[in-house]
Amino acid sequence: MGKKKDLNALRTSREFIAWAEKHGGEIRRGKGSHIHVRKKEVMTTIPDHPGDLATGTRRAIIKAFIAMGMGVLLVAMLAHWLF
Repeated sequence: MGKKKDLNALRTSREFIAWAEKHGGEIRRGKGSHIHVRKKEVMTTIPDHPGDLATGTRRAIIKAFIAMGMGVLLVAMLAHWLF
């Protein structure tokens, strides 16, 4: 996967799962081809499909990671985008 500076550079489900593990997320198998990532009281589901994730799916996962406290590097970028 190589070094990623922020969540926005992640494209595939495997990259998101590896990033979550590295940053303290608890990984569990979900139903079918989905993975549950939990940290604190927040949980999100990542589809474990080959290839790049859809844009909306990526955005939803990134928002959940920020809510989990794993997206600190992305907050400054989002603040710049919003204002």
